[in-house]
Amino acid sequence: TMIARRLLPSMIAQGGGTIAVTTSIAGRFGFPLRSAYASSKFALYGFFETLQAEYYDDKIRVVMVCPGRVKTAISLNALEANGSKHDRMDEGQQHGITADKAARKIAGAIKKQKPEVLVGGPELLCWWAVQSC
Repeated sequence: TMIARRLLPSMIAQGGGTIAVTTSIAGRFGFPLRSAYASSKFALYGFFETLQAEYYDDKIRVVMVCPGRVKTAISLNALEANGSKHDRMDEGQQHGITADKAARKIAGAIKKQKPEVLVGGPELLCWWAVQSC
């Protein structure tokens, strides 16, 4: 967020620009046992949504990247509460979409300046269900 604030003056001087922010599908609706993670992602989403509203006339656009389950090594490299390496692939990542597929979808959304891109598989149905209520 500080980086975005520091870059804004030069982006505005250039006539605008696009900021792509990686948050999470957990920043769109709550997940059990993920309160700290989800709340940080909600905050990130809110900050950049507000930033775009504040600088819209300056042609600053924000693309919110909201990944769900993507097959990466993030859970392998995560740390346990005691500081030791988690060292196992969580089921969510194991069955997630490939990083290449996620990257293609994200790049397409940035190119089209879509305000939001949801990346993942069946877990995205939860988001659609929440939107329907």
